[in-house]
Amino acid sequence: MSLITICQIIIGASLAGMLFIFLRNLPFLAEFEPKPILPEKKFFNRIKYNLGKTKTKVGEIFHKFVEKNSHKLRIFILKTDNFLISRARQAREKKIHFAKINFKKKKKEDYLVRKEEDLKKEEEKKIYIQEKKNKSKSKFKNKKRKKRIKK
Repeated sequence: MSLITICQIIIGASLAGMLFIFLRNLPFLAEFEPKPILPEKKFFNRIKYNLGKTKTKVGEIFHKFVEKNSHKLRIFILKTDNFLISRARQAREKKIHFAKINFKKKKKEDYLVRKEEDLKKEEEKKIYIQEKKNKSKSKFKNKKRKKRIKK
């Protein structure tokens, strides 16, 4: 058998199967009467139906969005409230703690202490820079000495 005859047999069998299925459902199709729909109403009915679907979908999406964001907003407000309460508590504790201290004297003392610390830091920097310079000079001298010794 050639390939062409095999294809013809397959096509014939397919057509026979389709014809059998159509003839078997023919009584049901004969009783079926579709409702007449005017072309105008058909278009507007589709619009109304689809619009109703989209309204419900949009409404559901909107309600989910509002629910999620209201929950996030509530959490944010509670966190802010807790933060402010803790800050107020800290401020009250500091106020009670510092109530006995005379701030004018404290400021002058702090200023003097800061000045002394700054002067010490500057002196330490100068000493450090001098030491670095001395080390670099000594290294340079050592190199010259080594060269002289080699010669």
